[in-house]
Amino acid sequence: MTEGVRLDVTPFLERFRSGFSALPIPTRKIGREAEFPVVDADGKAFEISRLWGDLVGPGLTRERALDGTIVGLNGLQYSYASEVGKGTIEVITGPRHDLVELAKDHEAAMERLVGVAQAHGARVLGLGAQPITPASAELMTPKPRYLMLQEAIGDAWLSFSATASDQTHVDVSGIEIVPMANLCNLLSPVIIALCGNSGVVGGVDTGVCSWREQSMGQVQPEHGRHGMPPVPAETLAHHLEMLCELPHLMDRKDGIPTLGDGQPFSAMMKGMDPDEVWRAFKVHDHYIWHSARPRSRQGTIEIRCACQQPGTEHMTVAALSLGIVCAAAELATFINDKLGPEAWTTMKAWHAQVIRHGLAAPEPSEDFILGVLDRAKGALRGRGRREAPMLDPLYRRLARRENPAQRARAILARDGLAAVVDEASISL
Repeated sequence: MTEGVRLDVTPFLERFRSGFSALPIPTRKIGREAEFPVVDADGKAFEISRLWGDLVGPGLTRERALDGTIVGLNGLQYSYASEVGKGTIEVITGPRHDLVELAKDHEAAMERLVGVAQAHGARVLGLGAQPITPASAELMTPKPRYLMLQEAIGDAWLSFSATASDQTHVDVSGIEIVPMANLCNLLSPVIIALCGNSGVVGGVDTGVCSWREQSMGQVQPEHGRHGMPPVPAETLAHHLEMLCELPHLMDRKDGIPTLGDGQPFSAMMKGMDPDEVWRAFKVHDHYIWHSARPRSRQGTIEIRCACQQPGTEHMTVAALSLGIVCAAAELATFINDKLGPEAWTTMKAWHAQVIRHGLAAPEPSEDFILGVLDRAKGALRGRGRREAPMLDPLYRRLARRENPAQRARAILARDGLAAVVDEASISL
C-alpha cells in the first residue's frame, strides 16, 4: 500500500464489524478447534478416513465433499473434521460459556476418538506435528482447494499436511476487534514459549521447539502472511486494508475453487459490486494465518499459534487464550510498563527466539511470562467458573523452563523415537 494512500474498504467494513456483538459481552464464550496427529503402531501417519465408519454415531451426521466422500461428522456436543493432512483429525467443540463445560465436551469426543482409533490399531497423539511421517504432497488430503493452495504457495504449503494446532475462539465485541487482535498477536510469543510441542518431526530433532510455527512462517514471509503481522492495526479499516494488500491466492464459488492471480486482493476488488467484494473477501481472509485473527463469521478472536498439547494438559491453551482476552486491560498496562513504545518490535524479535528455544529463550523483560500468567489467572478467577487451575501446568513448565517440545526432544535424545511416540499417545 502506497504510503499516505488508503484503500477504500467501505464496501465491506460494516459487514465485517456486524459479525461481532455491538454491546459489551458480560461472559465470554469459548470455542476450540483441536487438531491431532493419528499414527499407526509404528508411529507413522494413519489415514483418518478409515475411522469415519466407526466414529459416526448418535448425534453425529456425516459431512460429505462434492464427490460424496465423508470429510467430517457434525454434532451439537462435538464434531470431527478432516484436515490438510491425511493423518490429522480436528475435534471441534463450543461455543460454551466456560472452560469446564468445554473440557467435558472435548473429553467426550476424545474418548470416542481414541477408542475407535485403538480398535483400528492406531493412536492419537498430543503433539503439534507428525513425529515420523514427513510433510509431503502424498500426506495431503486431496481436496481441490488444498491442491490449489499448493499451486499458489509452493512447497511451503506442504507443512500444513503434518502439523496439528490447538486453536481457541473467544467472544469479542465490535469495539474490541482491533485492540484484542493486536494484544493477542503481541503475546503470541508467550503462548509459543509455553506451548511449543513440535520439536520432533520426520523422525528427527528439528532443532526448534515449534517446527509448526517455523515451517508455516515460510508461507510468503515477505508479505507477513503467517505469525505476527508486520505492524499492529491502527483501526479496523487499517486492519482490512492490510489484509487486502496481501496476494490473492484463491477464490471459491459454490464450493468450487479457482486459482488467484497472485496480485493483491485490492486489485481484484476493482470493478466488483459490494456483495461480490464481501463474498470474495471472506474467502481471501480465510487464507491469512496470523497468530490471532478476528473472525467475523463467529464474532470471535481466533488464537491459533499453539501446538497441540499433551493429553493430560490439553486445556492449557484454551485457558491461557481466554485468560489473555479477559485480562486485556491489565495486560496492556503491564506490557507498556515492561516494554514501552517498542513493544511490537521487541516481541517480534522474541517470537523468533521462542520458536527456536522455547522456554530457554531469554525473556524480553524479567518475569515477563510470569506477569502474563498471573494476570490471565486472575482474570479467570474473576469469572468464578473454576477455570483458573487449568493454567497450573503452565506455571510448572515455566518453573522448569521446559515446554512440551523441549521435553520431547530430551526424550528422543535419551530413549529414542518410539519413546517419544509412547509418551505422546493419548489413553482412555
